[in-house]
Amino acid sequence: TPRWVIGFLTWRAADIVLKQFEASLVTGQINPITHRGVTVTEYFEKMCKRNEELGIWRESTLASQKQYFNNHLKPIFGSTSLAEVKRSSYQQFIDNKVKQGFAQTTVSTMDAVMQHIYNDAENNDIIDKNRLKGISIQGAVKPRSQSLSVQDYNKFMAAAKTTLSKYQMTMLYLMTLGERRSELAGLQIRSFVKGIDAIGTYYAITFYV
Repeated sequence: TPRWVIGFLTWRAADIVLKQFEASLVTGQINPITHRGVTVTEYFEKMCKRNEELGIWRESTLASQKQYFNNHLKPIFGSTSLAEVKRSSYQQFIDNKVKQGFAQTTVSTMDAVMQHIYNDAENNDIIDKNRLKGISIQGAVKPRSQSLSVQDYNKFMAAAKTTLSKYQMTMLYLMTLGERRSELAGLQIRSFVKGIDAIGTYYAITFYV
């Protein structure tokens, strides 16, 4: 039996149309009238490809964008054309996520992915305007506080000293500076510059990578 792919008989037929769209986007031969049929998934994939090739997004950013899109947005809006997604249906989608108990940060991230798609499509004249802008996110679960008191910090570090090696403790102390894990992993010898002040010896740390 034939396998249907979003209105196409085979995935190859769908891939041909997608490549034609990509070529049109590069050459500027697109506008909101002639390309009203571009789906949310098609545009998202094109946007990801461009941001990856130009180094605009980190690998972690790309993975996060794809995860939120595939898990939440694609099942509802993926096969719908950009121009046909109604503000009312999108608001209902957001409201349903709130009712399902998703945290405010999670719902906001879902919306940020969708807004990125539509703002990019607007900038490239795929749609005349982003009609989903300024959507309301009300009633979602507030994010849990991640702050530590001085007492909790001291208690944690005291326990760490009893179980971690000197090398592991060094990594832990460096992480308390608030850098990304990737920045910690990218530290080099040149990242550390020794200095001396009235208190004693210290190291200035520069994150190059």
